[in-house]
Amino acid sequence: MRFFSFASSAFLALIFLYAGIDKAVHYDGFINAIGSYVLVPDWIAPGLAPMVIGLEIAIGLGLLFPTHRFQAALAGALTLGVFAVALTVNLVVAPGSVCGCWFSITLAQSDEAHIALNLILAVLASTLWWEGRAQPQGQQLVTS
Repeated sequence: MRFFSFASSAFLALIFLYAGIDKAVHYDGFINAIGSYVLVPDWIAPGLAPMVIGLEIAIGLGLLFPTHRFQAALAGALTLGVFAVALTVNLVVAPGSVCGCWFSITLAQSDEAHIALNLILAVLASTLWWEGRAQPQGQQLVTS
């Protein structure tokens, strides 16, 4: 089980770190993408962008350190859940809108596959959080 925890944490950390750094590198595009979300007023996008970037990077770093993994996994699960809800609203209200993910690989859209991916990753993060709850404080998901 420790290997699963370590591998899952490393995998999620890479995803969150890559996503945050990619958004920072493509900052103007990310602001435009946030503005395309139905739930986000245009005027909030410039202030929300650095918070989302910082949150993703903080979650990614937290997942790498056993002492912070429990909290980072919970934050990651909640963040992915919020993203899934926002993508679902966009899919229903504004089909084909850009999600703001993966600028360097492909500019994804709000579609069923993207929502499913976010939900799968949220379940993985939730599993790490749940497993960490059973560990004594300071011992969450230690891999050594």
